[in-house]
Amino acid sequence: MFVFNPRTLPEYTIHRVSSVDHVILTNTFLYFTPKVLLSPTLELPATNRTALSERATTVLSAEGHLQISSAVSSTAISLTSHAAQPLAAGFIKHLVLTTRAEAYAQACRNLSSHPGWAADVGGIQCEVFILGGEEDYMVSSAEVMERAGQVPEGRGKGVVMRDVGHWGALEVPERVARELLAFVRGEEAGKAAL
Repeated sequence: MFVFNPRTLPEYTIHRVSSVDHVILTNTFLYFTPKVLLSPTLELPATNRTALSERATTVLSAEGHLQISSAVSSTAISLTSHAAQPLAAGFIKHLVLTTRAEAYAQACRNLSSHPGWAADVGGIQCEVFILGGEEDYMVSSAEVMERAGQVPEGRGKGVVMRDVGHWGALEVPERVARELLAFVRGEEAGKAAL
């Protein structure tokens, strides 16, 4: 899941649950726009914080990086995406494996201690688009819509894509692009041709 605000050029707001997620999309915005806010959208439950701390330790062990990349690539996309996009899991595994283990570990530690959405939602003064996957194991569909509803003055728009997991930009890039374009054009969220 990520939050995107394209209407306040040259400033973008992108919230990410994981620092490895949506690498291509986010790195593109970081390249073109230096003013980007990156953070998780929610304060993670204690069990998730513990799991991220353990993941940070595991990825630094001898076989840990391979174990983490295998686990992430097999669980982070939907069953539909596994069937329809057989290369997606391999590409995700490649992305995780080519991220320096130390950087991945630091990202996990950062996420496990970040205060989340509550730390900055009140200060948002622009329209925000939150796009998530129905099968995202990190952020539920209900949380996507709840976060959209928390944006001040009703400026939050939330869309949950069916049959999509945590890596929507890689699972269904065309759907993600259509939803982003619909938002940028001011069309009704979730009504882009899916």
